[in-house]
Amino acid sequence: MELSEDFSKLEYKTVAKKCDVILIKTLDVTTMDPDWLIRDTARTASLASTDENTDYDLLKVIAYGNFTITNNRGETLNYNDGYITGDMEILDEDFVDSGDENYVEFIYKVNKSDSYTFKSEDTRSGCTVENGDTYISVNADNADNIVLDKSAGISVKGNDLSYSAYTTTLNGNMFAVSGETKESLDINFNRDGSADIQADTLKNVEFESFGDDTSYTFDGSGSVTVEENNSGGMTVTDADIHTETTFSNNIKENNGNADVTITNNTAEKQTGVAIVAEYNAGGTLVNIDTIDLSLAGNEAKTLKFTDKDVRYRAFVWDSLAGMKPLADTAELTL
Repeated sequence: MELSEDFSKLEYKTVAKKCDVILIKTLDVTTMDPDWLIRDTARTASLASTDENTDYDLLKVIAYGNFTITNNRGETLNYNDGYITGDMEILDEDFVDSGDENYVEFIYKVNKSDSYTFKSEDTRSGCTVENGDTYISVNADNADNIVLDKSAGISVKGNDLSYSAYTTTLNGNMFAVSGETKESLDINFNRDGSADIQADTLKNVEFESFGDDTSYTFDGSGSVTVEENNSGGMTVTDADIHTETTFSNNIKENNGNADVTITNNTAEKQTGVAIVAEYNAGGTLVNIDTIDLSLAGNEAKTLKFTDKDVRYRAFVWDSLAGMKPLADTAELTL
């Protein structure tokens, strides 16, 4: 705590030890009354509460370190070692002491904007936009870039992401989704109040509707559409999920022959058995080959077949006894 030379300003700092976040406030001693601490605490609570006034947005940032926020007009709010710079006008600001020394929650009252882009120097990040009935919030690990758009939705980019998102749709219904993905998560808002959830990998995904307490889980890749239901909640109405397999299996024609290429999709060594069946024009099985597989991480193996006028079908199983599919079936007719 420091007092200015003319005794008019008092600066106090709070340090979140494990995340290098420094909170700096300057108080005007000449205008303070004895109850300044109580009044300051009450102002923080008031600023953090939801307000019906939609002329401004409340931005809440879970800060583990330095960060930058950019609105759709290109104005920036930069936090750097306890100081704020940039040309985004801050109407009011405060912070909430979480009681956890790993992070601090900042609250900024700013002129409203259609969207905000958030970038953090730390691998952990969290940001929220509130405005009237609009609530969009994301917490993520390993996110390079988070975009919160009131009309378009949420976009998170990074590498080996884990995330949790809470959001209202354009109709005001609220849902939450959490999980893991390789590089991207997109939640797209639709005019009819539905939302499309897309990710390159839908791993350990949990979806929860707050209107009717329904929940779903997903694993694979693709997209999920959720729509408003009669109970005031959100229901999954369309899911295009592709389960990630241990091996990929592909057949292509090569100089009149059939090449069957099997690839290990994982980083670890995998074993299994390939079965290549041949059928004549009448659909009768005329030949079958089995090949034991032992492939290193991301290794590929190509098998060559020369019979003509047949339909090839290739399978990959864990074993002939188990017959558990480890890849999609591939087909080719020569």
